[in-house]
Amino acid sequence: MALNFSILLTRPEPVLTKTASRFNDAGIDVIKEPLMEIIPVPSFNLTVERYQAILTTSSMAIRAFAKLSPERYIPLWCVGEVSKQTALKLGFKSIYVPQGFDENAQGLIAAIKETLNFDQGPLLYIRGDHIQADLKGILNSFGYIIDSMILYKSIAKESFSNKARDFLLTKNKNSLRGITFFSLRTVDIFLNLCQKEGAVPQYEQFIALSLSAAISKKLEALPWFKIITASTTAQLIANVIEIIQKGESNDNHC
Repeated sequence: MALNFSILLTRPEPVLTKTASRFNDAGIDVIKEPLMEIIPVPSFNLTVERYQAILTTSSMAIRAFAKLSPERYIPLWCVGEVSKQTALKLGFKSIYVPQGFDENAQGLIAAIKETLNFDQGPLLYIRGDHIQADLKGILNSFGYIIDSMILYKSIAKESFSNKARDFLLTKNKNSLRGITFFSLRTVDIFLNLCQKEGAVPQYEQFIALSLSAAISKKLEALPWFKIITASTTAQLIANVIEIIQKGESNDNHC
């Protein structure tokens, strides 16, 4: 059933198409606008068995590692429910998400300091080429030996497509739309493109769909109609549907 609601889906492949299908199946129209291109690193030659644990803040890094290595038993420390579910689907057996800490790099660092002994062996930090926090440097300062492995490169989109520009700049007070933000880097790229191209939307007509509290916090400076924060795509979709069915948009856009 169509919901008369559309979103700008900013995820990159290989997850873009599958995510678009999930929104479409829920009756939500999708404009695909990947703001990054993911380029996997083809191989690595480290012996992963020497590490006491693998660390990451990126679900994309988990996917990349799973393609390059059959190892699934080394404890995997990750951030948030999205990464945890990704790891579970890929067959990892020991997955740890910080409990009682923020779902970001700082929370992961705090949980590791409280749980893992630096004298029990080195840690492997898997990541992309762009990071938000110097996890390796910070943990090094507390005595941990960290090997950092870049498993993919992400190339930022240099301009919006015509469809995306029209989506962002159409001025219709009766039209409420959504924009997805599934990573902190996506927020940075989006805002940079808006400024670079003079394509600043009327944020009051948009719902920001965020996949973590850290992302939402970065978006709070902008006057969105609403910011929805959820740990899974399914929860984001359910929350959007609830807003639409309650007629919340009609109360403010009529």
